[in-house]
Amino acid sequence: MTTPRGIRNNNPGNIRQGDDWQGLVPKAQRTDKSFCQFITPEYGIRAMIIILRNYQRRHGL
Repeated sequence: MTTPRGIRNNNPGNIRQGDDWQGLVPKAQRTDKSFCQFITPEYGIRAMIIILRNYQRRHGL
């Protein structure tokens, strides 16, 4: 059984590439071309929380 992609990438929110988040793995070391890869799970959780807060503020979710 393989480890889920979000866990492998320290990206529990499965955030796609696009924004320049804090804590991203340097481009030369990335192995996933579609999803962000974070240095630690904490950076991935931080990015996910920021996205969820923005959705809540903008869309009332």
